Amino acid sequence: MVALALLACCAASARAGSGFSYDLTWGTFVPGLPASGGGRFALRGAVGQPMVDGFSGGVMDGRAGYYQRATVWWELRMPIASYPGPNAIDAYEPDDSCSQFSTILFGAANQQSRTLHAPSNIDVVRYILPANSTHAVQIRGTGYNAEPVLRVHYDICSTAPSGGYAVITSTMNMTVGAALPNPYNVSRNIYFVVTNNKPYGPGTDYVLRVLTP
Repeated sequence: MVALALLACCAASARAGSGFSYDLTWGTFVPGLPASGGGRFALRGAVGQPMVDGFSGGVMDGRAGYYQRATVWWELRMPIASYPGPNAIDAYEPDDSCSQFSTILFGAANQQSRTLHAPSNIDVVRYILPANSTHAVQIRGTGYNAEPVLRVHYDICSTAPSGGYAVITSTMNMTVGAALPNPYNVSRNIYFVVTNNKPYGPGTDYVLRVLTP
């Protein structure tokens, strides 16, 4: 009976946002005879690309002097998701308090791509709601660790973890919205306060926009 042995095993490397490789070297031996045959098993790929590689090797069976060589092609295709490393600071910072907020304008063309770049980071965004109108704020988490919670405050800003005119929570790739009515003849300052409902980690990206409902 042919006995199998792993002659060398397992060199692997991986890094978010980059390629990776996984190598396995193997061989066969028959008791009383030198080890023979062998091959190499490899997984290699770039993030976001299919992985394709294979192995080949020789196998010696139990009959002395008889060597059977087999070549096998193996293929694996699987999608690799790319999640960023430490969250980049978005272009709207600093906007972490009611005294230092960013702003957003109406329309899909003014959609903002943002991150909650640190465990304590919040985003405070002011929108001026025109008189006699009803608009809607929409938010969608796009990162692996994005579950943004948006609190809407009329006229007076607050970063308290409770309260607000409306509270909406998005999960990854789910858009949620809240209507913003203003039946009065004057414009209103609306404050959006965004926090993350997930433990901090890479991929806290989200998008924010104001549209008609």
